[in-house]
Amino acid sequence: MVFSGFLKERSGLRSRLLNSSGVTVVETSVVTMSLLFMIFGIMEGGRFMSMQQTVTNAAREGASLSLFRMTQRLRVACPVFLSRMGSQ
Repeated sequence: MVFSGFLKERSGLRSRLLNSSGVTVVETSVVTMSLLFMIFGIMEGGRFMSMQQTVTNAAREGASLSLFRMTQRLRVACPVFLSRMGSQ
């Protein structure tokens, strides 16, 4: 008796699912688009952080190179000035 009630309930569920195929398609598309937006958002955020780090490193290397060249020019141009700075 209980088993036959389960089968009736199950067949009602099946007919309900078959009748609501349009709703299933809409729900699936909404969930899929949400997941895709999240995945691409995470990927773009990672790409942004990577590019930001690359620009920061390039600025750091440029400043370091500029400072190195400036000290090299000072050593050639005025060694007396640098010797006084080193003695302080």
